[in-house]
Amino acid sequence: MTLTRSGGFAGGAETVTVEPDGRWTATGRTGATRTGQLSPADLDRLRALAASAPSSGGPARPDVRCADTYTYRLTIGANTVEWTDCPSGPQPPAAASALADLLLRAGALR
Repeated sequence: MTLTRSGGFAGGAETVTVEPDGRWTATGRTGATRTGQLSPADLDRLRALAASAPSSGGPARPDVRCADTYTYRLTIGANTVEWTDCPSGPQPPAAASALADLLLRAGALR
């Protein structure tokens, strides 16, 4: 599973890749790489959310009324979902958003 978050006030992109055993590797905006391990509870949640994640989603179309928002791209196997965090734009599938939140909370992207 790979999550890429780009944009925001500072621009740039951050990427985290999670292996099936919960090990993750994150690359920040500066290119610095960090590694870690999801807790057993977070790994169980990740697996449950990944099983219910949508099979695909179209490219995100940023809402022009939003500035400095993040764009997310979540890839699970051959399936990819993209969205922006603009409240007035299209909302992401619940499982995709929850997966991104889990990875952010776990510290893979900061």
